[in-house]
Amino acid sequence: MKISAKLYGLFALLFINTVAAQQVHELSLAQALKIALEKNEDVLKAKNNLAAANSQIREARADALPNISFSGSYTRNLDLPVFFFPSFTNPGEQQAIRVGSENSYAAMVSVVQPLFRAGKIGRALKVAKLFKNYSSEGFKSIRGDVIVNVHDSYYQVLLAQKVLQVNRQTSELTRKHLEYSRILFQQGQVAEYDTLRQFVEFINTQPILLNSQNTLQVSLNNLKNIIGIDQSDELTLTDSLKYSPQQIPGLTAAMAKAEENRPELKMVNLEASMRQQNIGIVRAAILPSVDLIGTWRAQAESDKWDFGKAGFVKSTSAGVQLTIPIFDGFRTYAQVDKARAEYRNALYDESKLRDQVEVEIKSLLNNAREAEKSIWAQRSNLKQAKRALELVELRYREGQAKTLDLEDAVLALNQAKSNYYRILTSYLMVKIRIDRAMGVL
Repeated sequence: MKISAKLYGLFALLFINTVAAQQVHELSLAQALKIALEKNEDVLKAKNNLAAANSQIREARADALPNISFSGSYTRNLDLPVFFFPSFTNPGEQQAIRVGSENSYAAMVSVVQPLFRAGKIGRALKVAKLFKNYSSEGFKSIRGDVIVNVHDSYYQVLLAQKVLQVNRQTSELTRKHLEYSRILFQQGQVAEYDTLRQFVEFINTQPILLNSQNTLQVSLNNLKNIIGIDQSDELTLTDSLKYSPQQIPGLTAAMAKAEENRPELKMVNLEASMRQQNIGIVRAAILPSVDLIGTWRAQAESDKWDFGKAGFVKSTSAGVQLTIPIFDGFRTYAQVDKARAEYRNALYDESKLRDQVEVEIKSLLNNAREAEKSIWAQRSNLKQAKRALELVELRYREGQAKTLDLEDAVLALNQAKSNYYRILTSYLMVKIRIDRAMGVL
């Protein structure tokens, strides 16, 4: 009894821990977006890129500031160095004289302040600031993609729920029709074939139902992955598929919005500006540069690890250094040509992307208008399919309709419902893609 009680307590503890580990989320679309923008790896990576761009500005600014360095050294002279002098006692011969001490110490502080770099530092700073803006637009682009993906995944779950609901209703309808058919068969109003046909129709709905359940689970797993929550957690979506009419913008207005807000268009423009500045940075390598330099040095020598009265002898110097490149095998000229070609390619990419954005927006606007018309048509079709099923069911009970008529009506209603929800989902998706294409997300 004691062992059974212990096992019961252990199983109870494991069950409690398992339930606690599985969190249940009641998730609206707005909450899903909030979680994704906080946890999505692509968004976090884009934030890091933005921080790196800020560091690059500081790095470019550092090129204009003084460069200060310290160096120190100790040398043990195993054999003292020598200097040769003419011999005073033996004319024509050289006499070696050893100089220095066995131990030598030196310390030096040097300062280099750039005075002129042919505009290289200023252009590098501009490039760094442009790259910061480029990274900022890149973050907006990634953020917009994540928003679209979350909308898509959320809507796919809602669609899968609706399809599952439709298939459950269809299965329930065929079950009821089977019961009606059995009653009518017992009353002698229909043949055995009709009842068997209804039974087969009911059984055929079961695999479809299981497939719908699997599709829903896959959609839920995909949504969990995108927003960054644990796969073992349970999700309950609080929003639903709703049609809310929205004015579809014209192509001219949509393109104007895209030119103003689309991150990718701003990125290619910024890249072209960076490439243009890079031409001047590369060209600066063949122009003169001027630096202000200063040095402080302290030296000491000793044979017995004792500096004596002299101690460290200090010296200080300052000056201006001019550097004029003369010949580097035409390497810099080749690099300038390469930088110019990269700038031209950036301009081509900018023009190409604008054309692609226009084609994308034009296609999305056409899809939105088509989906909107289909929604209204499918709403009417859905009403007609429901009414048709009601009439066939009434006629079937009265023995005026065949089993095949009943199956056709059920199939038509099922198809009408599924089509309506799929078209509505497509409409909602294309709406969010239009906002993404115009850069207003």
